[in-house]
Amino acid sequence: MMGYLGKHRLLSLKRSSFWQKSRILNIVIVILLAYLALNFIALGFLVDRILVDQFPDVDPVVKFTEYFFYYLLLDLLIRFLMQEMPVVSIAPYLHLTIKRSKIFNYLLTKSLLSFLNYMPLLIVIPFYLKAVVPAFPIAGHLAWILSILVLIFFNNYITFTIKKIFTIRPAISLAILVLIALVIYLD
Repeated sequence: MMGYLGKHRLLSLKRSSFWQKSRILNIVIVILLAYLALNFIALGFLVDRILVDQFPDVDPVVKFTEYFFYYLLLDLLIRFLMQEMPVVSIAPYLHLTIKRSKIFNYLLTKSLLSFLNYMPLLIVIPFYLKAVVPAFPIAGHLAWILSILVLIFFNNYITFTIKKIFTIRPAISLAILVLIALVIYLD
């Protein structure tokens, strides 16, 4: 059944009005995204040097991890404002004989394919290969990259939870966002 829903998702993307506008515009968008990706990859390979220059007494891996925490908080805010809930796309399937658990699992796995999940990896993976792998033993650097990946995907799911709470009780979600802003300010 997951293949059935996935096939429909690909067809809806193919039929999207965004891709039907202009071939030249689509080519320009792809070129700009490729340029942005190459810049992020270059930054990933250079970020350890930048951190060593700015903070000579601190391990660049420690400083990168510290700044990555701030990125996660900013990413949570950006996702809250920009990322849409995927519930609307499944409305046509609710009256069919598809189990709700399968639809729910489809929504969760579909959200993993979001561009926002993979954008930070363009910086993290080059940094990991250049600075973390040589500095730590195998168990240490594997634990570091695994924890980074879990935090990125956890951010994806916590956004859905906050948005759901926001629709039910907006004051609680605003309190969470204010708490995040306060943590950033206090540090």
